[in-house]
Amino acid sequence: MHSDFYIAPNTELHITAPTTTFVSGSFVTDHGPNGGLVSFASNCGWQAADHNAHIDGNVKIYNPTTFTFPTGHEAVFQPLAISKARGVSFINVDYRHQSHSNLTPNSGILKIHPAYYWNINQATGSAKVELFSHHY
Repeated sequence: MHSDFYIAPNTELHITAPTTTFVSGSFVTDHGPNGGLVSFASNCGWQAADHNAHIDGNVKIYNPTTFTFPTGHEAVFQPLAISKARGVSFINVDYRHQSHSNLTPNSGILKIHPAYYWNINQATGSAKVELFSHHY
């Protein structure tokens, strides 16, 4: 991929290839509940995502056990990894590199950064989440 690829609202681009290679350009979806979606089938992966090539918008993995989401926003790459997922039919992640005012932590979270955040949604089950900070 050499330029941005836009996924329209209420549309899902589902990836079933064993490995997706990011070269240059990003998948861009509308941020929000009705925005577009890039999804990966279980046991799919990716390589070479960075600040120039990632998914800027909603990313979903179906039936995961482990997966690193190639998330970013504009020129910022901020992946999020899950592991030890049990009883999870899907996990949906959307990273936003923008200021926000929801700084009240709960559920064992110690602090919320005021300049960026991830939205993480799942239907059932549990998973360990690891956040990365890859500012370029």
